[in-house]
Amino acid sequence: MSRHLMTLKILSILALTQAVVLGNDPGNRPLVELWYLGDSAPSHPEVVVLGDGRLQIMSPEGPERSQLSQDQLQELIHGLVNLDGLKSVETSQLESQISLAEARSGLKAQIPHAGDTVIRLRIGEEYREIRCHAVGVLANRFPELECVRAVAAATRRLENLRAVTTVGGHEEAKYIADLATRQVEDFYDMKLAISVQDLSMVRALPDGSRFSQFVVESNAGGESMIRMVSVTETPGHHPRVSMIGGPTIR
Repeated sequence: MSRHLMTLKILSILALTQAVVLGNDPGNRPLVELWYLGDSAPSHPEVVVLGDGRLQIMSPEGPERSQLSQDQLQELIHGLVNLDGLKSVETSQLESQISLAEARSGLKAQIPHAGDTVIRLRIGEEYREIRCHAVGVLANRFPELECVRAVAAATRRLENLRAVTTVGGHEEAKYIADLATRQVEDFYDMKLAISVQDLSMVRALPDGSRFSQFVVESNAGGESMIRMVSVTETPGHHPRVSMIGGPTIR
């Protein structure tokens, strides 16, 4: 490993070990964190949820803060731990299974220029840190690995939380999802159910436009499909829609 890569790795580890919030009050302690580790060490998580439901997300415009109700908080934890399956995932097990799948299939698990996704989760007094390289690619490349699919699903859930918060809440997110559904039907002559839960990213552009991206999974005839639907809304113009994707490619 080069000295440069070693330095970046050390900086990434140091960044992750820094406490996001100090204090002994359980409400001030991080409950969930989402980090992206790439070529440079991050200084903050993309998403952090505290024990009392306080939420901070990072957007291109800077940090945004919101508040989850206790019901929303419990739903989030239940989704990550039980529905997505993080309760049975450990990094060492995940890396071992990826290595076996790589050897068995001949498909590469190291993706050039791809970063690592790190999810930190507190369950009771236990902190769990789960790390996966290029999780979106590997979930498609090795669909038989439940542990990778679990991390991918949890990442999408947290990215959705960030996106819905960015647009101002569920009602506005539903407006965009309904708009995307209509636009796909009009321009592609396709009925594709797009929901709030599919919203993955929202960006405000300098000209006042809003760019929204949905990742929509479906199953047609036993074949898994992932489509990325993007909607650009510009003041004074009709919304523009684009769609890419189809059968998943390993």
